[in-house]
Amino acid sequence: MVVLGTQPHAITLVSILPACAGLEFLNLGKLVHGCAVKLGVDSDISLINTLFALYGKCGIVDTARSLFDQMPVRSLVSWNAMIAAYEQTNADRYAIKLFRRMLIEKVEFDYITMVSVISACANLGALNTGKWIHKLVRNKGLETNVSITNALIDMYAKCGNVALARDAFDKLPHKSVVSWTSIIGACASHGHGDNALTLFTKMKEEGIRPNSFTFISVLTACRHSGLIEEGKKHFESMTKDYSIRPAV
Repeated sequence: MVVLGTQPHAITLVSILPACAGLEFLNLGKLVHGCAVKLGVDSDISLINTLFALYGKCGIVDTARSLFDQMPVRSLVSWNAMIAAYEQTNADRYAIKLFRRMLIEKVEFDYITMVSVISACANLGALNTGKWIHKLVRNKGLETNVSITNALIDMYAKCGNVALARDAFDKLPHKSVVSWTSIIGACASHGHGDNALTLFTKMKEEGIRPNSFTFISVLTACRHSGLIEEGKKHFESMTKDYSIRPAV
């Protein structure tokens, strides 16, 4: 397009930047950013939001934060993208700190915000902060959101509280394969092998098709409980009944 002499605009660059982020082509992303500056569209809010994703995915989170701080007006997408950039680069404390600032500035959060912040709590093992976030979720009426509940199950499991993980799971009206896999994995990793296998049986009875991650959790449960024959049975079922080829 450029070689043929057609000048790009902000929408063009917004389309290109996610490709750079997905491939982690930092230098090409910087080139596109420089192009935006030359074209005078570098203050476009959609463009800046996509730059957060690029720099976050490539681990250059300080550059993303510099852009964030320079924004005269920030949309919810801007806050979400910056918080996600911190969480995805293991700068979890900064993700939570920025979320607190978001609340102080009275910016309304959504389920995307909460998934990132809950994941940050999980990575830190910050149970008390996670409980506080869970309370905000309840107050906002987001507790039945599948993505949030899956994140809560993972967070409570990583913090060692299987009972709270199970409570979050049980309150979910519509459970996805990710929900089932998360709670099976939580039980398996904390020595509750029998509970994990019972849940797996119930999952199949409810017509939910397991995936490779589910079977990793099931095999982990068998390993922790010393159920060798049971594990062999599930391993064979994985390929025979579900056509899932065992990866590494």
